[in-house]
Amino acid sequence: QGQADILADRASASVSVFEQKVMVVVNILIGIAIVDTIMIMLVQGLARNGFESDEKKTLLTALSIMIAAIPIALPLVMNVTMAIGAYHMATEHHAIVTRMSALQDIASMDVLCSDKTGTLTTAKMSINLDL
Repeated sequence: QGQADILADRASASVSVFEQKVMVVVNILIGIAIVDTIMIMLVQGLARNGFESDEKKTLLTALSIMIAAIPIALPLVMNVTMAIGAYHMATEHHAIVTRMSALQDIASMDVLCSDKTGTLTTAKMSINLDL
């Protein structure tokens, strides 16, 4: 039963807390890029008469700034960094990382409790408070 739960957990695609936070940052940066693009179009188009003289150049400038500002490779860079961290954990601490989401979840923890052998026995994390 325990092994089946672990295999079922591995088969399901779960989004880790780290990935959620990275996507929040990416969404904020995309919002800032859109606001920047609108501001540049307004300043160049209205204040500098860019719409009257050369509207194509104004639109291309705003579009190029928006494309350059969106961090499309940020999740990829973060995964490569995590892979390098997993390699160092394997070589220096003899810890084998089976899933990147597990490494990301452990990285976001403040306290990790395990049994006396140092292993986690289930694929589910829970905290029981007995007051």
